[in-house]
Amino acid sequence: MSVALRLLTSGLATALGQWGLAIASLLAMGTEPTTWWLALSGVLTAAISILVYRLLAGPPEAPEDGGDPPSGGRDDEPDPPWWPDFERAFRDHADRPQAPA
Repeated sequence: MSVALRLLTSGLATALGQWGLAIASLLAMGTEPTTWWLALSGVLTAAISILVYRLLAGPPEAPEDGGDPPSGGRDDEPDPPWWPDFERAFRDHADRPQAPA
């Protein structure tokens, strides 16, 4: 199991525990600030766990069966008609010396 998947699993388990405590608090005390704090912190924990997993997992890999790359682009498509002019202008701009800031 990868580190990213372990972090996701533990984060979601923690969020589930917080939601369970929030439900128990709701049943025992009603809508007290503690109940809302537990519920919202569970949501925040789950969101952060998913974000960290997405950052650590990296981009999806290309399929081995020769399918389209993950970006959806295709290598065999011709360049659009405006591309050569754009590329030339961009290279001219990038090759220009930059003025000090």
